[in-house]
Amino acid sequence: MIPGAARLRALFAGPIARGATLSLAIRLIGIAVSFLQAVVAARLLGTENYGIAAVAIAAATMLGTLSTLGLGTLAVREIARQRARGNWGALRGFIGASLGAVAVAGLTGAALLVLSVLSLSLFAPVYRTAVALGAVLVVVVAAIKLQRGMAQGFGRILSSQAPDEVVRPVLLLVFLAIVASSGAPLSPERYLLLLAVAGGLALALGLVALWRAICAMVPPALPQHEVRRWTGEALPFLQIAAVTAAFSEANTLLLGWLADPREAALFQPLARLSPLMTIAMQAVAMPFAPRVSALLATGETARVIAISRQVTLTTTAATLALVAAILAAAPTILAAFGPEFVAAAPALWWIAGAQCFNAACGPVGLLLTMANRAGMALRAQVLALLAMLLLGLALIPGLGAEGAAIALAAGIVTWNIAMLRWVRRDLGIDPALPGALIGWTRPR
Repeated sequence: MIPGAARLRALFAGPIARGATLSLAIRLIGIAVSFLQAVVAARLLGTENYGIAAVAIAAATMLGTLSTLGLGTLAVREIARQRARGNWGALRGFIGASLGAVAVAGLTGAALLVLSVLSLSLFAPVYRTAVALGAVLVVVVAAIKLQRGMAQGFGRILSSQAPDEVVRPVLLLVFLAIVASSGAPLSPERYLLLLAVAGGLALALGLVALWRAICAMVPPALPQHEVRRWTGEALPFLQIAAVTAAFSEANTLLLGWLADPREAALFQPLARLSPLMTIAMQAVAMPFAPRVSALLATGETARVIAISRQVTLTTTAATLALVAAILAAAPTILAAFGPEFVAAAPALWWIAGAQCFNAACGPVGLLLTMANRAGMALRAQVLALLAMLLLGLALIPGLGAEGAAIALAAGIVTWNIAMLRWVRRDLGIDPALPGALIGWTRPR
């Protein structure tokens, strides 16, 4: 037992772990503030208006994510690569070209969203004004995601995460408090405008920090452009971002199309609690990924198996404890949004079970990515999205928010089963809980 514990402590030691700790702290603060902001918004808007706003935000978020063109994620790697090489011209060229491309794509996405309302009639009349107004958010979402990736490429953890995860919800919470104190009614349209202003201010702060990083870390140089290479390298990231965004927002949109604003509203707290259940896995990802990448590169499969199983044991135990606490507090948590939201508590069990299964499968997604099998991870996401959409189409018309929760749970389970199968078959690694328990209890 002691050697395993010692290896696990070593895994989370050093500067990567310190960065992970800061990242996790920002993430936790952001989740707490965002959750409080959502509660206040639900209380001020009422159930139906909250559902209308949620559908508009989901549509804008999907298009905003697509409008990054994969450049936000590519920026992390490209900026770090060109800094290491001292290729300042290529670095400046990439930054300028990316900002321009995402600005054009964001405006195009906003125009498409307005067109979907005015000409294509994709949304019921009750949603149309809010969705059209939500087009402003498309540009904000795209720009914030690009700024985040660029700041992360410069190694600026605080300025990469804080604007979107902390500053934006804090500003929105302040705006909502002002509205509440004034006694003025809050409509979905007014809420979306406040969200756009908060996002714009957070973006401005992030861009100022990014500009300072460029001035401090990038010497003057003539910009060089490698558009063909950047386009080719960004395409896989765009595909992953598209599938991820669809997986995150599709249930809310399906509820808007197949149910009513009330059911769309009831699903929102469940969707917010789901990622909270994965906090332990998110915390492990930062130090685990580079360590396993190095071991896979040197062919040390046995050590990868040992570390992966230790991570599975740790994250599964932490996830089970966290999920139990959330389920126990679910009626109280949901009641904070409003009395009607308590009805969604039973549906949370579906998502909780799926996230426990997720943890028990082990860090399969990271193993595939670090072993240069990102294509397999993407195929698993596509399978999960298809499973979720098919179940959503079948269940949401009759079950509403609970049908969406079941569909989400099915997607999570499908994703993990596919990746676990490929990790076992192609990498010869079994990080799942049964093997981890057997290895941990076996005498050494």
